[in-house]
Amino acid sequence: MTVLLFVALVAPMVLWVFWQSTVKTVYAGPAQAVGASVLIGPKRGDSPQHAFVSVEVPELGVMIAEISVARAKAIAGNAVFPVEVVVCRALSTKPYIESVKWGGSGEVERSTVDGAALLVSLAYFVLGGLALAQGSPAGSEVAFICSGFVAGWSQLRYKRISGGLVFALLLTGALFGFGSLACFQQINILTFFPGVVLAFAFGQVGGMLAAAWGRD
Repeated sequence: MTVLLFVALVAPMVLWVFWQSTVKTVYAGPAQAVGASVLIGPKRGDSPQHAFVSVEVPELGVMIAEISVARAKAIAGNAVFPVEVVVCRALSTKPYIESVKWGGSGEVERSTVDGAALLVSLAYFVLGGLALAQGSPAGSEVAFICSGFVAGWSQLRYKRISGGLVFALLLTGALFGFGSLACFQQINILTFFPGVVLAFAFGQVGGMLAAAWGRD
């Protein structure tokens, strides 16, 4: 049982790291964003709003890129805008636009969604529930922490953070970690839900710090 739990905890992370290692750049250069193609998704409660634009990439044809809502509103129309794009491809996936660099401002925009990371995070979250049902609070806590870690890394992988925010993350991360440990030491109906939240938050802070550290 312990061996199976260990394999279950390690396998998603290994597969995720392997998938990340297969991501390769297939094109980096000039392209054209078509203002008439802008699509802004509807606002749904507190969920982030997304916007997209068609980009004509040499030799690859028309591709879809995610851009900020503010940018989408600014370029909506019939104009064609020169941009520079980085197109990537991973194992068993079609080419996709990883980043768009706009002329003039030089601002770079990237997709806010990492599908592979979301799937791995969800897999760990489900595993956390299964481990607890099988009577393994420690395995459950580790799985929820892993779920938060992947989500946190995905959230901050392209953003820079200040030294003050790093200190705040370290402090809150430590509090989340101690709180999670306390909850899972005496797991019951009263401690389960706060324990899950704290474990996920602890992992999320760790993922955010890892992403910032790895980039710098």
